Amino acid sequence: RLVSSYNDSDGKVYITSTQGISLIDIDNKTTELIFSFNQCGVNRQYLKGLDIVDFSDDSFLLCGQYNSMDMFTSQFVNNYAVVEFKKAKKNPHAGKKIIELYAPDGDVDTTISDAIIRFNEESKKYYIELSNRYNKQAYINYSGIKSLDDYDSALLRADAKMGNELAMDIMNGVGPDILMNTSSLGQLNNDNYLVDLSPYLQTLDSDKYFTNIINGAKSNGKLYQLPISYTIEGIQTSPEYAGKTKIGFTTDEYKKFLSETLNGKDVIESGQALYFAKLFNEMSEEFIVDGKVDLNNRKFVDIAEYVNDSVQRNSLAWDIIDDEEVEYTDFTTKGNKTACYCNCPGISGYLVKRAQIKDGIAILGIPSSDGRGPAFGTGVSVAVSKNAVNIDACIEFVRILLSDEIQDKLVMSDKFVINRESLRNGCRAAVDYFNTKEGSQNMFDYVAGTYVTSRTSFTTEDIDNLEKIILSCSKSNASDAAITTIILEEMPAYFQGQKELTKVVIVLQDRMQKVLDERV
Repeated sequence: RLVSSYNDSDGKVYITSTQGISLIDIDNKTTELIFSFNQCGVNRQYLKGLDIVDFSDDSFLLCGQYNSMDMFTSQFVNNYAVVEFKKAKKNPHAGKKIIELYAPDGDVDTTISDAIIRFNEESKKYYIELSNRYNKQAYINYSGIKSLDDYDSALLRADAKMGNELAMDIMNGVGPDILMNTSSLGQLNNDNYLVDLSPYLQTLDSDKYFTNIINGAKSNGKLYQLPISYTIEGIQTSPEYAGKTKIGFTTDEYKKFLSETLNGKDVIESGQALYFAKLFNEMSEEFIVDGKVDLNNRKFVDIAEYVNDSVQRNSLAWDIIDDEEVEYTDFTTKGNKTACYCNCPGISGYLVKRAQIKDGIAILGIPSSDGRGPAFGTGVSVAVSKNAVNIDACIEFVRILLSDEIQDKLVMSDKFVINRESLRNGCRAAVDYFNTKEGSQNMFDYVAGTYVTSRTSFTTEDIDNLEKIILSCSKSNASDAAITTIILEEMPAYFQGQKELTKVVIVLQDRMQKVLDERV
């Protein structure tokens, strides 16, 4: 992604990007990376926003203004920086072995960039370099996307393609050593590709960490992708609407909630196939155990029949959705909504919805056969390749991500974290800020794209409620793209009345099992 450009006096054109500084070859229509941000100990998030003002063979100058903002104040800090780079006489990291860290689009946020710098300064034998050799955007086909169903399907296909390429490279010993933010690539979650991190985290105390989040990210009892921060997915509403479990809905309970409380307007906007895939993935441990698929049970039938009877066939096309239909309005009074579907990434997102929804202190699980609580997604995740150059060195980086310093920084950038004390400290800062006049006028709903003027006073009770919500999460919403693709291809035959469910199940089970068997 181009950030800025510089025209040198000799006619050369240099550009900055998330990776570093490149030289454009206009004649051949190519670019050459001539300085990587991996080659310095300065946070790349600051560097990539600066302008090139001078460039020579042995030095270059960057300058410009960058804004930083504490998420729980409204005060932007305007910093003006002039950074001069010169070739070092000696590489201070000479002799270290390179650890390749892959993150989608070759980019990580400010805090993770700080963690990489810290590792590189502390390690005597290893040096982490961030790579972008699998560009997720290149796998997405945007043509023909006209609805939420189309968009989600395109992302799913991209995950399947990228996951397969990553898996092959890891198997062949040429993949990256550390993988960040790849939890959506569920096909990697086995011993063929990734290290089980569980043995390295046995000492984590549930009094200090949300160990339920860590345990909920396991596949068949093994932790392949550790959530460093996470999102909460569910129905934010008043706790009075919860089912018998008090943390979610059975399909029958949600059907009643949908018809009576929501007047038939589901807050989950997906069409039948993707809706069913969502329910399936959040209950996947009921259907796939130790690599064996078993769909011949009442729980599978339960969610299939619910979707068939109660869910719209397709999501609405974007060109016919108007502001009234999706209620993208500026809520200026407390309690205008009854419920909303959320995949909340941080504290402010929870409080924004809390201000909009009448008594909206709960996030409940989406419909399931057993009324389970909300699922969690991954904001920042980390995994280690089974063929990493040095597994112990990679684990040291994982421990840095779990450190109080990094967890404190992440929570203050408005992310849910697994360190419980860090989370409460961040929540207190958020509550204090949004209770001020200034803060109450600066609550932003990122989904609706509007500011919410809150007249709600937040208290420590809101922090306690949020902690209870997090503790009610037991399962990651991460999916296996290949398995989900099969669902999207086969289940519509049942939903459209073309096949009986029993016949669809036979095909589903056979195709799913073949995919899993091929990975052994």
